[in-house]
Parts: sequence; C-alpha cells; structure tokens
Amino acid sequence: MSIKHDGFAHRSWDAAVVLEEEPLRLAISPHTPVRNSDGSVWTSDYEVEAYFHPEYWFNAFLLKKSDGSEWYCNVAAPPLFNKKKNEVHFVDYDLDVYVYADGSFKVLDRDEYEENAQRMRYSEEIRDKVEEGLRQLLQAISERREPFSYRV
Repeated sequence: MSIKHDGFAHRSWDAAVVLEEEPLRLAISPHTPVRNSDGSVWTSDYEVEAYFHPEYWFNAFLLKKSDGSEWYCNVAAPPLFNKKKNEVHFVDYDLDVYVYADGSFKVLDRDEYEENAQRMRYSEEIRDKVEEGLRQLLQAISERREPFSYRV
C-alpha cells in the first residue's frame, strides 16, 4: 500500500506474491484490482513485478507488456514489509519516472511534488532525501543497474 506524507492512503493492490524478500520483489498478476484513494479501481492486462530496496528512496514496477516491458518508478521512502501480515507500505513522494521499452525515460509529476511539499510541509531533510532518491533512480536507469538490468 502506498500512503502520502500526511499518512493518508494513496493506492493499494488487492494481491501480490512475494518472489524475493531482500530486496523485496513482488509479482502482481494481470487483472489484479488496484484501488486509489478517490475510490476508483483499475486493473492492468499484464503482469507487474514490483521492486523495493530497504535503503533506496525509490521503488520500481516492471510492466510486462506484450509489446515490450516498461517501468513505472516512484520516488518514495524505503518500504516497510510486515512478513506476518504479508503487507508492504511505503510513503509516495509524488515524483515518478516512466521508463519506456527503448530505455528512454521521463520524469513525471514535478508540479504535484512541489504542490504537496508546500501543502504537507515536507521538511528540508525529506526534500533532500526525495531529490537524492530521484538522482539515484535516474542514475540506476541510465547505468542499467539493478533492478533496471533486468529486461523481459
């Protein structure tokens, strides 16, 4: 489940299977309901693998599309994984990066980040961690480091 800085729920997935625990890798089956905080629900026609590293301020979702795999990445606080409940929680800090099948990428939602940073009063420490997380994410994408070394 992703939450926002203010603690409110943002998005949740109805089911996922743990493939690896360290770093955490999850499989999300096609047509698994994804629930947004506004009440909307959507699904994907393809399998998704989610990657969470316990120290990185980003996570990455591999979208296994039939016409080429792509990535949707969130700049986010490191995850909290509750093994007993089989639940993952992370704070989503709005900035996203989309990686296309050809390896090109685009940073998304800078305006949403700036708006929420003001509204939710992100501390200077959080803002620094978010910017460093984005920098590390873009470097990992560019250098095709884990998890971006994996291609389907």
